Amino acid sequence: MILSDTVELSLNSINLDIEKVDDEEFTDLSETVSISELEDSDELNSEVEEPIIRGRDEDISSIQVYLNSIGKTPLLSAVEEVELAKKIKMGESRAKNHLITANLRLVVSIAKRYCDLGLPLLDLIQEGNTGLIRAVEKYDYTKGYRFSTYATWWIRQAITRAIADKGRNIRLPVHATEAIQRLKKVRRQLTFDLGRYPTDQELSDTTGLPLTKIRQLKRIVKRTISLATPIGPDDDRSLVDLIEDEY
Repeated sequence: MILSDTVELSLNSINLDIEKVDDEEFTDLSETVSISELEDSDELNSEVEEPIIRGRDEDISSIQVYLNSIGKTPLLSAVEEVELAKKIKMGESRAKNHLITANLRLVVSIAKRYCDLGLPLLDLIQEGNTGLIRAVEKYDYTKGYRFSTYATWWIRQAITRAIADKGRNIRLPVHATEAIQRLKKVRRQLTFDLGRYPTDQELSDTTGLPLTKIRQLKRIVKRTISLATPIGPDDDRSLVDLIEDEY
């Protein structure tokens, strides 16, 4: 494990084995994402220390313990990131560990944005950490952009891939998961601005997506219900028992 003992022990449910992070699970974003696109995501850096306020009490407690632990590592300046990146290129594992732990709060900040897409926050953080690790391994400081900016894309990809694979009973493509997340963000902002829920047309006008696409995404986001779900507390039957057998 490259993560420090302090971080590893602060939240037992978040365990990462860096050797198990498969290169083939990710697209090499250093080749597919432009510097201008990366710079647009710098807004996330200002949210790294925003407190967690959603989720079950026990989850919030566990996350707070985790945040208290990872918060002991100061955020890095651009100069410090470059110095660590140079040492990592020389094979220094301590520098790799430092760059990871200094950016674990970034993972939490990004993971919070995907809380309502089917996976618990703790799972989202763990998946995001795998993206962070890959970003550390792929980061090229000579490109001229901040590590935290570059890492954001790896973290997002790891999280959205996990949601697509594990977060729903019906699997969604990664691009659909990302589109749903963006739509929810716009919907929350419009609800705040308008003082009411926005119409489909208003969502379409704001996002630039066709009205048919907005409605399609809204249908997708409706959660499925397991047929094993009990009918009620006083009934031993489940939903599957109500389905008529045609044979």
